[in-house]
Amino acid sequence: MAAPQPPPSSAQPYTSVSKSDGDASEADMLVTKTTPDHLRKSKWYHSSFILMAEIMGAGLLGLPYAMSRLGWVVGLAVSVSGAFFCTYSGILLWRVRHELGYGEAESYYDVALGTGGPLFGSLVRAIVYVSWAAVLPYFLLACADSLQGLVPGFVMATWQWALVVCGLLLPALQLRTFHQLSYLALPSTVAVVLAVAIVLGSLTVNPDVERRPTSVWVPETTAGLQIVSHISSFLFAYMGHSMYFEVMREMTVSADFGKALIVSNGIMGTCYTATAAIAYAASGDAVQGFLPDSMPSGPAKSVVSLLLAFHTAVSYLVAGQPLHRALHARLFPRSVDTQTRRAALDWLLCSAATLVLSLAIALAVPFFSALQDLLGAVLGAPLVFGLPAFFFLRASRASGTPLKPLDLGLCVLFLAFFTPLFALVGTGSTLVQIRDSWISGEDGR
Repeated sequence: MAAPQPPPSSAQPYTSVSKSDGDASEADMLVTKTTPDHLRKSKWYHSSFILMAEIMGAGLLGLPYAMSRLGWVVGLAVSVSGAFFCTYSGILLWRVRHELGYGEAESYYDVALGTGGPLFGSLVRAIVYVSWAAVLPYFLLACADSLQGLVPGFVMATWQWALVVCGLLLPALQLRTFHQLSYLALPSTVAVVLAVAIVLGSLTVNPDVERRPTSVWVPETTAGLQIVSHISSFLFAYMGHSMYFEVMREMTVSADFGKALIVSNGIMGTCYTATAAIAYAASGDAVQGFLPDSMPSGPAKSVVSLLLAFHTAVSYLVAGQPLHRALHARLFPRSVDTQTRRAALDWLLCSAATLVLSLAIALAVPFFSALQDLLGAVLGAPLVFGLPAFFFLRASRASGTPLKPLDLGLCVLFLAFFTPLFALVGTGSTLVQIRDSWISGEDGR
């Protein structure tokens, strides 16, 4: 089902790559965009920093709690296999761009347009925009949650801390490219690794930390549907696929994205598994949904709070960049990707409006672990597994590229099992958890 070519836009100059007037494949019908040279500055390591800054810290903070609800065997198996599957699905996207005829694709929409047509492309674009908008309140809430432990004995409500975070974020949101943000991304990654090391050290050696037994298998207190919900926490910990094409767009050599992905996911997978295992071994079932809450109050917890607040703030900046650019292109097409005062003002309006909306959503669902599970179930399944597999299968067929048995088997697994399992069962279970948290007045941790 070849897609007709959409009309040109003043926001992004288009050039057709169709090979013929009457017999073009789906990949041939892709509309390419000319990325300005001043945006193509990132090396592969810059992209690796960006991926870790956007993905790593938020998911990491809730994994020990998920591990405690899954037990050693299932928890470790999910952590290791999740790293493999999520990395593989990202490699599928890279191969679609560099092996299967989509060398100038800059977004999920571009590939969806070529593989499914205009209606499918518009649907995918809407899903991606919603996913970007939905993850921003999560980072905002995580940053506010981190600041609550900054000064022992000083108490402020979550909404008050969230307002403080918004005031600090707005000036930094005026950095408009991933390359600019990459210089914050490296210290952000170092900050979260250092913070987690301090937390784990405290849990291991502090005699005041509450310690409970661990379970080899899934604990009896974990209901069947909740197992899928907690597995989705590990899924969300790698969820950044929807911006992979945008990251490749700013690379000087986008073919090196595969290297950036493998390095970043390798580091994250190691940190995820080690953190979940050490925290669970130290605290058992007493581990909290937000990891720093497992620490006793004191100077160490204050340092951790500051480090995590910085990291999650940078995560917000990185996650918001593609959404702000998309809004800029839709609302103010004449100034997008330009270096003018008008472009800076238009970007300010887009980023400020998004920040206000994120604040409203964050305060409406103030349940850290439940929000993490919900995002993983609703958005992670199609974006991380379903769409990469669909894109790869359709692009392979259109280009006449034979499918290897491993590729075919894993794509079928992603489409027929992972996507419906996490999207339907995981979402239902998480919604029940959020409902129960509202009724009980607890925070879902």
